[in-house]
Amino acid sequence: MKKYIITLFVSLMAVFSYGQSVYMHEAQEEAADSSNDGNLLYGLLGLGVLFLLVKIIGLIFKCLAENKKKREDIFKRLEQEKLNQKIKESYRIEKLNKEKFIVGLTCQNTINIDGFDAVDLGLGDEYDNPLWGTQNIGAENITDIGKKYIWGYIESVDTLDEETMFNHIVFHKFKSQTIEELNDEIVTDEGDFMGMFEHDATSKERGGNWMTPSIQYIEMLINGCKWEYIDKYGIKGWKVIGPNGNYIFIPYPEKKYELESYLSSTPDQNDNKVTKNENGTFRCAMCLQKDRNNNPEVVSMWRGIKGYIRPISYEPMEYTNCITEYEW
Repeated sequence: MKKYIITLFVSLMAVFSYGQSVYMHEAQEEAADSSNDGNLLYGLLGLGVLFLLVKIIGLIFKCLAENKKKREDIFKRLEQEKLNQKIKESYRIEKLNKEKFIVGLTCQNTINIDGFDAVDLGLGDEYDNPLWGTQNIGAENITDIGKKYIWGYIESVDTLDEETMFNHIVFHKFKSQTIEELNDEIVTDEGDFMGMFEHDATSKERGGNWMTPSIQYIEMLINGCKWEYIDKYGIKGWKVIGPNGNYIFIPYPEKKYELESYLSSTPDQNDNKVTKNENGTFRCAMCLQKDRNNNPEVVSMWRGIKGYIRPISYEPMEYTNCITEYEW
């Protein structure tokens, strides 16, 4: 464009010079006696025209520069809008894929007990067939981790301060300073609290048909099911598939320096199993954690441990009138 304008300018100057030369030649032929004042007038006129052309060309260059900048700004804005649209579409697709993925983790063969869904994994028999809840206590969906509890306490840690939690441990005879004192506490130890309203947070939250599983049921779940570790779309945990093909999802969030725990209702029966920390020596309880290979394992942790609860239930029994009339 610049070359075109320069060429135009040179051409106009050439035409102007040629026209001026012709005019001057004719003027010399017609009036050889023309005065120098006339030549000066024409010279000034030519300079005026030249100045005007320079101003016009300057304005043209300025307009072209402004138009170029506007085109560049429009192009950048369009490119940014395209990029934003791609990002939004990517988020939308990822959200849809995540929702589909969660649906794939949700078993459809559920049994509703007191307003909460449970799944029969086919682990029991006709006399003892526990149903596993599809969500943790306090969770809003199957991937939500839910509320944290202290072993043997019915209120979530969200509602407690540190002093109250520590007093709970002391009050329930869970604290000992020496092994001798610990052995003296065997008589006062509450033992397994599964289904006990004064200690079982599950029964308190969902009613008597729900309870925190004992370690025997957790071991049944570990040994009788296939565990697939999931780490996708920000979802971490296990898909636990029972022998009958039904399944549940157990979320397991990870912290950098701390392993999360799932509580059981079972204390550690080993009388010498204690944990020491700055508050004293404490007896232990059995929990579910994840090992280094992302497999589930049963561990013994001090009873002040904060953990999550995956509840169990039983399908309500139908009672019939068994009174028979006899003729005497």
